[in-house]
Amino acid sequence: MDDAFRVREWLVEPQLNLIADGSRTTHLEPKVMRVLLCLVEHVDKVVAKERLIHAVWPDTFVTDDVLTHAISQLRRAFGDDAREPRFIQTVPKGGYRLIAPVYFDGREGRGLHRVNRTLLGSAAVLLAGVAVALLRSHLAQRAQPVDSLAVLPFANVDGDPDSDYLGDGITDALIDSLSQVPGLKVISHASVFRYTGRSVDPKAAGRELGVRAVLMGRVRQRGRALSVSAELVDALDNRHIWSESYERRGSDILDVQEDIARTIAERLRPRLTGDEQKRLARRHTESPEAYEAYLKGRYWWNKRTAEGMWKAIDYLHQAIDKDPTYALAYAALADVYVVDYLPLPPKETMPMGKAAAIRALQIDEDLAEAHAALGVAAYVFDWDAVAAEKALKKAIALNPNYATAYGYYGEFLGRCGRFEESLAATKRAHELDPLSAVINVQVGNSFLRARHYDQAVEQYLKTLEMEPGFWLARALLAQAYEHEGMYTEAIQEDLKATGGPPEQVAARRAAYAAAGWKGYWQEVLNSWRQPSRRGQVYSPSMALAYARLGEKDQAFAWLERAYEERRDIPDLLVNPALDGLRSDPRFGEFARRVGWPPEAAGR
Repeated sequence: MDDAFRVREWLVEPQLNLIADGSRTTHLEPKVMRVLLCLVEHVDKVVAKERLIHAVWPDTFVTDDVLTHAISQLRRAFGDDAREPRFIQTVPKGGYRLIAPVYFDGREGRGLHRVNRTLLGSAAVLLAGVAVALLRSHLAQRAQPVDSLAVLPFANVDGDPDSDYLGDGITDALIDSLSQVPGLKVISHASVFRYTGRSVDPKAAGRELGVRAVLMGRVRQRGRALSVSAELVDALDNRHIWSESYERRGSDILDVQEDIARTIAERLRPRLTGDEQKRLARRHTESPEAYEAYLKGRYWWNKRTAEGMWKAIDYLHQAIDKDPTYALAYAALADVYVVDYLPLPPKETMPMGKAAAIRALQIDEDLAEAHAALGVAAYVFDWDAVAAEKALKKAIALNPNYATAYGYYGEFLGRCGRFEESLAATKRAHELDPLSAVINVQVGNSFLRARHYDQAVEQYLKTLEMEPGFWLARALLAQAYEHEGMYTEAIQEDLKATGGPPEQVAARRAAYAAAGWKGYWQEVLNSWRQPSRRGQVYSPSMALAYARLGEKDQAFAWLERAYEERRDIPDLLVNPALDGLRSDPRFGEFARRVGWPPEAAGR
């Protein structure tokens, strides 16, 4: 079915994977649209889950939760409520039923039967009809509102690496500002920064990122002079929408960003309310020096290395020194401390991260970034599920385009054993940031924790195709292979992820050849217990290694050490490698002491 039709007041465009109700347009994933079309074909009839899965995923093995997620996306798109449905009704032990009326060519349909058309009497009339249909289709596509946007990295045309932060900073700021526009999906930072330094075709980028328009630009700084050019392009057909150039002093960068964001917003959403205009034009600082230091701090934070984190801390403190009321700089500092890239124990980093986030919220209580950072600290360090969920939901409510918050929320839900919700949250993060290696890993984690190991393997492999050097994806792929019973593949990936001197790698390979899977992990433990490793041992890894060997007493001893060090215990509680400990009474007692939701420990 390719023709447009209506479901109640919603116009459905199957070819474009769009639905619209006059006030907003929503893009559906192709598989989600196919689920809708199957329900439309049998409107008012119960369609069994098995039938839907076979129709939409005929050549792929999927579980019920994938269909449940698709139905959830449809309900969210239509603004439907599962408890009081107006569109899709869940029939217990049956399937799903579309209960909303469906209209084709203005007539109500019962089942998908196209309206009969009068046969045209000549080839000329037929061709004319086809031409009109094509024209209408083209005009309809052009008339579709721009409801999704990617801000591609502004190119530093000087080629001076010391000025790279400037283009990255403008890109970051525009993403943050445009994320405030209601109904506009804006792709997050990690995905767009993969285009840095590349020659980009807007149409190809739009297709890869799943957006209707792209904003591109160039920046040049010569002494005190700043030159910025920007162009908005329709990714559907590379049609030019808007462009502008700015010649300003370097200290006017805040004005330039504000002008660009306001102009784009007016082009895309011409009827912004007064409050929305204020949010769009909001400045976090009036100090150009503070802003420049903040941009450099975020630039180094995005490197995701220990060296980058130390440099980020230095620059962010410079920003705060220039403007002690710079809330966004405090929130960025909180991010540095709550993500685990610094070689410091959590008892040192987490309190500093929480303090920075709290200070940011004292200045600006509506800062999504600060709420998200507090949410991470609450579940990783405080083990407080209630506070974590409250903070993360607040961050999402304040900025529905903040992919990082959805990713954090998905990780939290997975640690709580709420696997279906975890997958929904991480997939939403993926929609907003499809090329982020971290978010792609988080989608894989949702599958891994739910024990859907084959889907976890597939997701981690996709991540490594995107970024082959991402060690975390490789380490988690090793775990997924392990639980699939594919030990040779697991060891290959584990060795690639952990590296080490050649003699160590050789010893581990030899141990596996001689004594199998347990022999491998015994050799790993032997290397970790060397005197040279004193003070470098990571207690959660030790607990997992002993659990793999079936040495329960040692595993529990290292769990206790992880507890004392205030490590990420909620993540350990749902780790499949500890499944062999769950029947031991000590595991339940340990989980109760942590105070985490019991369903997380009860796999």
